[in-house]
Amino acid sequence: MFLEVVDSEFDYLLVFKPKTEKISFYFLGAWEQEPNGIKTEKEFILYLDKKLSELNKNNKI
Repeated sequence: MFLEVVDSEFDYLLVFKPKTEKISFYFLGAWEQEPNGIKTEKEFILYLDKKLSELNKNNKI
């Protein structure tokens, strides 16, 4: 699905495999200080997987 997760001081970036066909994408912002905020890379990936599953099932979030 993606090539790598880049971990910088303030964020995580997912690098996806290049495609030649048209794609759609979404942005996800998370702040660790919000109530029940995402605080780790693992939590971010789990949250992202959940959202991807919703998109694949319903074609919307």
